[in-house]
Amino acid sequence: MKSTRDPRILSRYLSRCPVSQWFSTPDLPFVLFQYEKGECIDQLRSPDDYIQIIVQGQARIYTLRADGSYSPLHRVGPFTVLGDVEFCGQPASSNRVEVTAPTACLALPLSLCRDKLEQDTLFLRFLLHSLSQKLTDFSTSESAFSTVEEKTLALLRQTPTHTLQNVEQTSFQLRCSSRQLLRALKTLREKGLVEKKGRGAYRLCGHP
Repeated sequence: MKSTRDPRILSRYLSRCPVSQWFSTPDLPFVLFQYEKGECIDQLRSPDDYIQIIVQGQARIYTLRADGSYSPLHRVGPFTVLGDVEFCGQPASSNRVEVTAPTACLALPLSLCRDKLEQDTLFLRFLLHSLSQKLTDFSTSESAFSTVEEKTLALLRQTPTHTLQNVEQTSFQLRCSSRQLLRALKTLREKGLVEKKGRGAYRLCGHP
């Protein structure tokens, strides 16, 4: 991760965004964070310290479960706000935000401008829109796939290792029985989409 406060670079990125529609507060102390593919934003910068807005690139959000597995929530791209939930007073979640392409974020250090942002009506409306969009995305993601095969493929595609390690845990995650998941995996193997890598382990074809 790299950061810069260079006015010329910041100006270039700010010009790509409708900042005047997001903030009415002048002279906010923006900093630019640039992330490489594979980096986890939440592990590099605490959401309690910064509000970040993706202006270039994309990432995906996972929920980290108690057993160490990930449950995909949704993908995010330009103009997505990171740290909005925490700004509203909720504790930092167990979610992980992984960058899937080189990504640039405009960030605001809350230690310097939280009081101003809390009085900024435009920003609060922007934040409300961001939160409602995430809620909608999460709700629709639960019903986006109609079959166990579709759900299994989606999980394998969005999991960083593209691998399923435990049938019982995964069936709970997908809200189906172990028998249903095994049938789905058998079908996907017959179609050449999934390969078995050991006892209870399956991987998406085409991935090392």
